[in-house]
Amino acid sequence: LLAHEYSQEETLAKDREELAIENEQLVMENDELRQELTSLSETTQHLNEVVEVLGIRLEEVQEEYEEEKELQQKMMDDECDKQLNDVKLGKIELETAHRQLKHHCNLLDNDLETERLKIRRVERERDLLESEMNTLKEQLTIAAEQRKEDQRSLQQKIIEREAVISEMQSTLERAVNDREELEK
Repeated sequence: LLAHEYSQEETLAKDREELAIENEQLVMENDELRQELTSLSETTQHLNEVVEVLGIRLEEVQEEYEEEKELQQKMMDDECDKQLNDVKLGKIELETAHRQLKHHCNLLDNDLETERLKIRRVERERDLLESEMNTLKEQLTIAAEQRKEDQRSLQQKIIEREAVISEMQSTLERAVNDREELEK
């Protein structure tokens, strides 16, 4: 029984020593964990400060962004207004040019119609002149044929007269010869 108790006490003593060692280790680990916790707490505090600073900076950046966005929007609106005005001016100029071109085309159409009328008048005059010229050609042809006929007739008369004259000369010469002979 004593040996059993003694053995139990030895076991208990060993267990106490082991527990004491374990307890010491746990205390050391606990201290380390406390130090880590303190360090984490400090880090957390630092991170909270950084987050706060970043939050403030984020607000500033957001305000700057909004201001820049508004400025950009205003610039874009101004540019759009300018381009719209340019387009409106261009449209007005184009409409004016279109009206002027239409007016010019109408003037050209009127000029063209006037020229067509002139051409038709000239063509009628040409047709009349051609008709007159054809009539004159016909008259000239007839006159030329008549002239040829008249020339033939005149030549025939000249030939006949020359024959008469020749005969008269012969008669005259004979008469002269007869007279001369009579005088001898």
